[in-house]
Amino acid sequence: MNLIPTTPGPAPNYWCTWNLQEALANQSNGTENIRNILSEEFLLGESGWAKNIFPQIRGDLYLLLDDGWDIPRIPDTTAALNKQYLHENLSSFVLDESKWPSFTGTPAQRLALLNTAIQSEGWKGIGVWVAAQEASRYKLHHNWLQKKYWQQRVEWSHQAGISYWKVDWGMKCLFKFFRRMLSNLGKRVAPAILVEHAPVVGPFNQKESTGRVSPRFIKRTTGFLAFGDVVRLYDVCFDLGKATMIDRLCGTLLALQQHPNQVAHQPLLHVEDEVYLAAASGCTMGVMRHPLRPLPVKMEEVVRAVRWHRLAPPFGALQQPITCDTKILFDSWFFPPGSFWDKSVINKTIRQGAPARLTRGLPLHSVSCTDPENENEPPFVVASQNPNGTLSIATLGRTNPERGYFTPKVNITLTIPRWDVSIGVFGEYNLLSFRHPSWDTTARVLVQDIGSDEAEDVTKEVTWKDSELQVPGDLLHRIGTSANPEGDSSEPGIVLKIVPP
Repeated sequence: MNLIPTTPGPAPNYWCTWNLQEALANQSNGTENIRNILSEEFLLGESGWAKNIFPQIRGDLYLLLDDGWDIPRIPDTTAALNKQYLHENLSSFVLDESKWPSFTGTPAQRLALLNTAIQSEGWKGIGVWVAAQEASRYKLHHNWLQKKYWQQRVEWSHQAGISYWKVDWGMKCLFKFFRRMLSNLGKRVAPAILVEHAPVVGPFNQKESTGRVSPRFIKRTTGFLAFGDVVRLYDVCFDLGKATMIDRLCGTLLALQQHPNQVAHQPLLHVEDEVYLAAASGCTMGVMRHPLRPLPVKMEEVVRAVRWHRLAPPFGALQQPITCDTKILFDSWFFPPGSFWDKSVINKTIRQGAPARLTRGLPLHSVSCTDPENENEPPFVVASQNPNGTLSIATLGRTNPERGYFTPKVNITLTIPRWDVSIGVFGEYNLLSFRHPSWDTTARVLVQDIGSDEAEDVTKEVTWKDSELQVPGDLLHRIGTSANPEGDSSEPGIVLKIVPP
């Protein structure tokens, strides 16, 4: 029995090219411009990344072309020339022949040919990174024609079959009226296009003071939620990303819950590359990791999170109430020279805090620890009930300079409203218990690595005790990592299903 649907799901998730561009630029020791890397050869050449990454889940993902896709090849790496090319071409939506020689015709025809080429490799299609400014080389020179400029780009995207815009930084990135205009144009001219917005900030929450999400971030984010289809909670540092992103998610949803009338639709929240957080909290993801990442490779986590969204797709910001723990956990990391692009953190220890527990549509779970070493450092735990009934829970690891990254194994008890649904479980546990008042204790319990296609009957390996179904953490780890490729250190991810005898 396969508990995971075999057809791609509706979630608007994507894999983004930026971090891979950065890795290849770093490997060149400064000889290659990061924006020149994004090209036809990079994606569709003999060893092109569109042909080699995520074969299991391409149909679920947009391949998002990040910064540089609509800029001609920059002749050298001087700062002045780089700035000139950005000013002239950002958001041109024109594929230049210097990087995309096979795609010819009008701008819309070029985009359509590229989109078809990417889809032929199995992807959902391309998404495009959009700078919040007009390209001076193509600009319509009267301010009142700004709307006409962007309507043209929406029409090109529509004609090319492109249905995802990632609107990021640019000269107008903080202007709410500008972003609202883009969303309104999308809804009017091409309703199939999802327009993603983001509060453009640094990768840390108040790094010099509290280490918590700032009121300014929350105000800006909730303002964009009033009209955005998807709102991305922006970039985080990999070393501290879990704490940073959980706090942004909690702060934003709590603020929105207090003022629900400011949102007339159900926008989705986007948690970047924190893929297990996305899976367990009902959010979308923008995958940034790649096999060249200079960190422990955890590519299978992406496969599991994306496939889980086939059963439990991301849901609207107000579709389920959020509950956040009053207990705050702090992660920390020391940044030696050369370890991060934000020079202000070099030779410093940065702290980031977030609620220990977060749920959407469920009561807070109980967490207990039998290991004295981890008693004061439990994992972050996130759980949710999807509007379609499916349930999700994840433990998310901790970080400090002494231990590096670690995931404490704890006992967790989650009270669930129903047991006849699929349950997604991510991360490490000592014991995971599901509490429900009326189990059918004669039922079978099936567990499957979400990255695989076959479930195992584990009925004899679990325990029914009073009103609880108890699942050993060792069992979850054994099955939940069984699909890991050699050398892949991805943490477990399983689907559990209780079926009639």
